[in-house]
Amino acid sequence: EIRKVFKTLLRQRNHSFAELSKKSGVPTRTIQEWYYHDREPSLFTAEKVLVALGYRLTIEKIEGGEEK
Repeated sequence: EIRKVFKTLLRQRNHSFAELSKKSGVPTRTIQEWYYHDREPSLFTAEKVLVALGYRLTIEKIEGGEEK
């Protein structure tokens, strides 16, 4: 769950929700919903917040993976 990743990153980096909102352009309330209310972010908003935290969202093919 991407929400769990955000919780961990927020704890490690000590960003306030307001600071992260300002850096990412994602509303403070949205970030709070992820953190406190088990809401999952969309990929679009997840990427914005990750970039604001200094990370990049990467999707890569699993070796040997097949379409189902």
